[in-house]
Amino acid sequence: MEVIVRYYRILLPLTKKKYEALIRERNQLLYIEIPRVRLQLKKMRQKDDTLDNSEYDLLQEKDKQLNERLKEIDDYIQSIRKRPYN
Repeated sequence: MEVIVRYYRILLPLTKKKYEALIRERNQLLYIEIPRVRLQLKKMRQKDDTLDNSEYDLLQEKDKQLNERLKEIDDYIQSIRKRPYN
């Protein structure tokens, strides 16, 4: 017997405070965190310090996670803007 489990994200009412926190997190990711990680990756590539380097792999994974979080926030904000007012 195969069991299929589906996860649904429950969207709670968004307060102004929560919206502002999301915007701050988005800006932090977009303008500070992601550029910092990419700069570190660039420096490591320039030094040719990428082969067999776990730090480089960790930075790549961190870059991926930061970009995924940024996309989640952007998608959530877009879904809020598209919802009709009741």
